[in-house]
Amino acid sequence: GLGQPTAATHPHLLEPGEVTKGLTAADYAARRARTAAALPPNAFLVVPSHPVRYMAHDIPYAFRQESNFCYLTGLMEPDCVLCLERTADGAAAVTLFLPERDAQYVLWNGSATTANAAAALLGGNARALPSLETELVERVVAGAQPIAVSGNNEAMDARLQRALGPTAKRTGRRLLQQVRRHKTPAEVAMYQRAADVSRAAFLEGMACTRPGLTEHHIFSCMQFVAQLRGAQRLAYPPVVATGANGLALHYVRNTQALRAGELLLVDCGAEYHHFTSDVTRTWPVDGRFRPAQRLVYDAVLGAQEAVIQALHDCRNRAVTSHSLEELAGAHLADALAALGVLPPGRGRSAVSRFFPHAIGHPMGYDIHEDNLDGRMEEGMIVTVEPGIYIPDAPDIPEEFRGIAVRIEDNLLLTEGAPLNLTAGIPKRAADVEAAVQAGQGGVLPDYVATYHAH
Repeated sequence: GLGQPTAATHPHLLEPGEVTKGLTAADYAARRARTAAALPPNAFLVVPSHPVRYMAHDIPYAFRQESNFCYLTGLMEPDCVLCLERTADGAAAVTLFLPERDAQYVLWNGSATTANAAAALLGGNARALPSLETELVERVVAGAQPIAVSGNNEAMDARLQRALGPTAKRTGRRLLQQVRRHKTPAEVAMYQRAADVSRAAFLEGMACTRPGLTEHHIFSCMQFVAQLRGAQRLAYPPVVATGANGLALHYVRNTQALRAGELLLVDCGAEYHHFTSDVTRTWPVDGRFRPAQRLVYDAVLGAQEAVIQALHDCRNRAVTSHSLEELAGAHLADALAALGVLPPGRGRSAVSRFFPHAIGHPMGYDIHEDNLDGRMEEGMIVTVEPGIYIPDAPDIPEEFRGIAVRIEDNLLLTEGAPLNLTAGIPKRAADVEAAVQAGQGGVLPDYVATYHAH
C-alpha cells in the first residue's frame, strides 16, 4: 500500500480520488505530462526525494518532501528517485526507484509505500533502489541525455553523479521552475486555502498582542492557530519583530518583550499540504499608531497599492520585476522626502538605505521560487512587499528613528486585475488598529495573558 494517508484510510482528510489534499491522480499526471513536454529530445529527468534529516543522533526533524519530487508524484516517501522520460509519441514515462523497507523499519516508522502501490499510482514502473545505477547507466549508454535536480539530497546526488557521469546537466530545477510557475485552478484553490489559514493566524496574532507579552507569545499563537486550521507547519521561520528588531529583515529570534508605543512587524505564512503563503503585516503593540508611525505606514501601503495597480497590466512585457522595483522605489523616495527623512530628488539608489530588498518574488511549493527572466505572466503567484526601515541615526528626524514597516500580500496574476489571495488580512491602518483593539476580550488572548501572568 501507500505509506501515507489515502481517501480510504483518512476520509476526514482526503476526498475520494484525491492523492493529496485538493489534487487527484489526474492532476499529478498532467504535471508530469507538462514536464515531459518541456524536456529536450532524447533527454530524461532525474529527481531525488528528500532524505530524513536528524537534529541529534536518532532524533529526526519533521519530514518535508522535496518540492519538485512532491510536485510530480504526490508521494511522501524519503530517499526515492523519480526518472521521467518523454516517449516517442510525446507521453510521459515514469520509473520510480524506492528503498526496500524491512519489518524493523515498519516497526519503528509505520507503513511504507510499496513498489506495486507506487507503480499503480503513477501509472509507470517501480524498481528497488539498488537497481538505480544500473538502469540509469543503461539509459546513458543508449545515448539519452540526463538532466538532474540536485542539491537537496547529498547522498543521492553522489550516487547520481557516479551513474550519470560528468556530462549530466544540472538544470532540472530551472526546467521545473518554468513548469511550476503557472498555477492551475486546482492549485489556486489550494493556495487560497493556505492564505485563508494565514488570515486566521494573523487575526489571532493581532488579537493576542498587548504590552507585556513577548514576540514568542505572538509566534506561538499564530503557529497554534495555523496548525489547528490544518496547516502542517509554518512555511518558514517567522519574523516576529517588535520595535527596532524590525530593522533586521530576517530577524527570527522572537524573544523580546512587547512595549507600548512600538510597532510589531510579523512576516509569517502557513503551509497547507505543501501549498505556501507568505504574508507580512505591521501593527501597533497597544492598538494605536503614533503619528510618525502612521505616516511611514501609509507610505508603505501607498507603494504597495501602486505596484498592485501596475500588475493589472501583466501582459505588458514592460512590466517586470525590475520595473516594479523602480516604481516602488520612486514612490517610497517621494514619501520619505516628504517626511524629511530623505533629501528630495534622490533616486532608487538613495532609497535603498531604507528599502534594501526586492519588491517581491514568485512563490509556490517553495516560498521563494526562481524569478527566471523577471517577467510577470498570467497564472503566476507573486508577493508584493514594500517596506521602510529607518535606522536610529543622527541624520534622521528623531520621531522616525527605529521605525520598521513592511506590508506583504500574495497576488495571483490574471488577464485583468490580480487576485489578492491575502486580501482578508487587515492592512489599512484603521482596520489594523481595530483588529488589535478587538482582541482585548478574546478567549485565546485572555488565555495567553493569564498564562504569562503566572
